[in-house]
Amino acid sequence: MNVVLVLRSDRPYCKASLPLYRRVLALANKPNAHFAVHVATEEDPGRLREFLKSQGLDIASILREPLLALGVVGTPTILLADSNGAIRDQLVGLLSPDRADALIRDLSNGKFTSH
Repeated sequence: MNVVLVLRSDRPYCKASLPLYRRVLALANKPNAHFAVHVATEEDPGRLREFLKSQGLDIASILREPLLALGVVGTPTILLADSNGAIRDQLVGLLSPDRADALIRDLSNGKFTSH
């Protein structure tokens, strides 16, 4: 399974989502993780990689992709995709604390659909 964070470094809600992204990445880096984390962006991947590193997020897989090609209309968006790349769920915007906690709980349990 894959978690794709669709974001831009210059968007306020993307910046406000960074604590959640840190939690998601911490789960993905555990030995028993059920998923990998990728980033998709319309901006220069190198620039975004440096921004993310400065924020404590070291994500190797950053792809430059038009949002519409991903079926995304805005950032931030979290895509939950199966191993074949089919999108199982799409979480748009800044998530509420309860929704963010539910996402972390679901990812911890290998669940890849929203409530």
